[in-house]
Amino acid sequence: PGKAECVSLAGTFNGWNTQACIMQNDRQESVYETVLDLEPGAYQYKFVVNDRHWYLDPHAHDVAEDGYGGQNAILVVTAESQAANALMWHDPTQRYFYNAIAPGRCALRLRTFRGLRGAAVEIVNGGTGVANRCVGGGAGAGAGAEKGAGNAGVVMMRPMQPLATVGTFEYYEADLAIPEGVARGALEAAAAGSLSGSASGTGYVFRIDFAGRSLWLDQHGVKHAGDQLVPWALFLPESEFSRGGESSHCGGKQVRYSETPEWVQDAVFYQIFPERFADGDPTNNPPGTVDWYAAPASDNFFGGDLRGIRNKIPYLKELGVTAVYLNPVFCSHSNHKYNIYDYFRIDPVFGDNELFAQLIEDLHSAGIRVIMDMVYNHTAVDFEPFRDVMENGAASRYKDWYFFHDFPVRLEPPNYECWWGLWHMPKLNTGNPEVENYLFEATRYWLKMGADGFRLDVPCEIPHEFWIKYRRLVKAINPEAYIVGEIWDDGGPWLAGDQFDAVMNYCLRDEIVAFFARHQKDVRQFDTALARLRLAYPPQANRVMFNVLGSHDTKRILTISEGNSDAAKLAVLLQMTYPGAPCIYYGDEVGMEGGKDPQCRGGFPWDPARQNKEMSAWYHRLIALRNSYACLRTGGFRTIAADPANGIYAYLRTHGGAGVAGSEPGASAAGGLGGADVKRTSDNMVALVVMNCGTEAREVLIEPGSQYGGHWWRWQSTDRPFEALSGKYCEIEDSNGTARINLGTMAPGAGAVLLLPALKM
Repeated sequence: PGKAECVSLAGTFNGWNTQACIMQNDRQESVYETVLDLEPGAYQYKFVVNDRHWYLDPHAHDVAEDGYGGQNAILVVTAESQAANALMWHDPTQRYFYNAIAPGRCALRLRTFRGLRGAAVEIVNGGTGVANRCVGGGAGAGAGAEKGAGNAGVVMMRPMQPLATVGTFEYYEADLAIPEGVARGALEAAAAGSLSGSASGTGYVFRIDFAGRSLWLDQHGVKHAGDQLVPWALFLPESEFSRGGESSHCGGKQVRYSETPEWVQDAVFYQIFPERFADGDPTNNPPGTVDWYAAPASDNFFGGDLRGIRNKIPYLKELGVTAVYLNPVFCSHSNHKYNIYDYFRIDPVFGDNELFAQLIEDLHSAGIRVIMDMVYNHTAVDFEPFRDVMENGAASRYKDWYFFHDFPVRLEPPNYECWWGLWHMPKLNTGNPEVENYLFEATRYWLKMGADGFRLDVPCEIPHEFWIKYRRLVKAINPEAYIVGEIWDDGGPWLAGDQFDAVMNYCLRDEIVAFFARHQKDVRQFDTALARLRLAYPPQANRVMFNVLGSHDTKRILTISEGNSDAAKLAVLLQMTYPGAPCIYYGDEVGMEGGKDPQCRGGFPWDPARQNKEMSAWYHRLIALRNSYACLRTGGFRTIAADPANGIYAYLRTHGGAGVAGSEPGASAAGGLGGADVKRTSDNMVALVVMNCGTEAREVLIEPGSQYGGHWWRWQSTDRPFEALSGKYCEIEDSNGTARINLGTMAPGAGAVLLLPALKM
C-alpha cells in the first residue's frame, strides 16, 4: 500500500480501535513493536497500516474467521501459574506419550509450547533427585552425550527430536534403547500401578530450555533448578512378550509393544493389477478378451497373467522396485478377483499354483518381496459353502457361514448380508469358528508358499477380535510378514500393536491431492495436516506406513492433477522422500491416466510411444535416490520452511545413526546412484527437500541455522552441497560468518533434494 506512515495493533482487547495501540519502530528498521498487559484469555487481532489497510499476522499460530471473508489472528494469554505447567505436557498412561516399541525399547513423546528448544529426556536412578543446571548451561549443552548432564543420579540423557508443530504446540520424541536390567527395579512398582520410579529403580524426567534457563517436567509439573524431582517409572515389557503385541501394565494401564517389519521402511512397493499388467500367455485368455489398449470396463478382460508379471521382473528391477503388492489372484469369475470361490487355487486365467510358486521364487531372487491381497469379508456366490446353502437351505451345514435372513436363498434382491448390497459378494460370518479355520488355513498355505505379507481388503467390516487372532497366526509363522489394512480414514484402532503393522495411507493421499492437485490448502495448512497425521500413529507404524498416490480404487494422480505434470511430479517427490513405504500404482511411473474405477484399470502401455518419458525419468531418479540414501528411508522428519507468502516448502530427513561426514556424495550420485561411492557415504548424509509450491519463480537461500531444534548442518570450507535431482553442486555464500546455500531461482513446480554431511544430533 506504499510507505507505512503508521502501524497499529487492533483487536478484541481494544475494541478494534486502530488508534489505541500504535506500534513503534525505534530500531529504524521495518520492524514495529508494542508491549501489552493482558489478562489471561484468548484475543483476536490484526495489524493496521496507515489506519485503513488490515493485515493478518503471517506468523500467527491460530486463526479465526473475521466475518468478512478473511481471518483474524488469535493470541492466547495464560496466567503465570497456568503457563508454567502448560509449557510442557506428558502423560505416560496414554500410549500416545509412552509407547513400548520392543523389549528394551520405548518411545517417549513430549508436548511443549512453540518456541521452546533443546528438549531432552533424562533417565535417572534412585527414584528422586534434585534438578541441576546442565554442565555448560542449558538443556542443549552436551546434546551429543548420554551421561553426566542435568539431574543428580542421571544414568543416561537423550536429546529429543522435533516431531511436529501443530498450532501453538511442538511435539518431541525420543526412541530409547535401555540396556537390559536398567529398568528392572521399577517393574514391580509399575505392575502394582505406581507411576513413580522406585527408590531402587529407574525413572525419567524431561528437561528443556526456556527464557535462558533450564526447566524440568516431572510427575507434579514444571520444576526449576534446585527443586526436588519425582520422576515417572521407566517401564519396559519383559523380553518374553511376543511380537504379536502381548501386554502388561504401567500405572494401572495396559502397555503393549509391537514391532513392525524392518524391511518395509526400506521398500519401494509396486502395485500390480494382474489382469491389466502384462499378457505373457495368450492361450489362457478368457473368451471375449478385448484389445490390450481398449477402454477398461467393469466386466471386460485384457488377458494379463502371472507369466506376464514374471516376464517383466527385469523391468521392475530396473525401476528400483523392492516389493510388489498383487491384487487378488485366486479363482474368481471377475476381472478384479475380489469375489473368490477358491482361496487355495490360482485362477486358471492367470496360471496355476506351481507357476505362482515359481513367480515368488523369481521375484525373491531379484530382491523383490511379495504381498498378496486377501479378501476375508465376502466371497463369490460360486464358493462351495454358499452353493451348498443355495441347494439345501436351512439344512445346509454351511448356513451359519453367512448371514441369511430367511430361506430359500434369493440372489436378486439378496435376502442375505452382502458387501455394499452387491448380491455377488455375500458377507462371511468371520465369527464362526469354521469360517475362521478355513480362512486361517488359506493364510498358512500362502505364507508357506513364500508370501511376505498381506494387504487386507475392507478390514473395517470385520470385528477387531478376528484381526487380533489373525496377527498372532501370521507372526507366529513369519515374524517379518507385513500386515497392511485397507483403511480410508483414521487407522488408529488397528495400529495399537495387536492387529496391523500399517494401513494404506489414504489420509496422506487426501492431503497430497488437496494441496498439489486441487490447490485447496496453502503450504502451512498442508504442513500442519501432515504433522497431525504423523502424530496420530505410533512411530513404528509411521515408519512402515503404506503411502499411496493412487490405487485400483481411485483416480490416477496425473488425471486428478488435470494433466499438470509439475503438480504430479511434486506429489511424487513428497511420496518418495516422506516417512513410510511408497507404493507406485502400476503405470503411474509412465504417465498413465484414468478416472475412477474402472477407468483407472487400463492396460499397461508397454508401447514406448504411449509412455511419458519425462515422468518415467522422474520416477527413476527419485526411486534411485531413495534406495541410495538411508536418510530418505529411515530418517527423522522436520519442517524447515512452510511459508504461504512465497509457497516454499522445505523439510529435512535426518538419519539417526549419522555422524559428521568427512566426505561428500561422489560423482556416482549424479549419475546412476548405484556405485560404491554412494554406499560408502550414503549413511552419513542428511537430505533437505525443497519445493516451490507457489505460482512465481523464487530465489531460494537456505540458512542451516536455529530453526526447529538447532543447527542441522555445520558448514566447513570443503563442503559442497549436492543437489541430487539436477546432479549439480550448489554454491555456498558466507555472509558475516553465516553459511547460506544458494539454490538459485526455482521455477513454480520445481523441486530439489540437497544432500549434506550430517551433524550428529
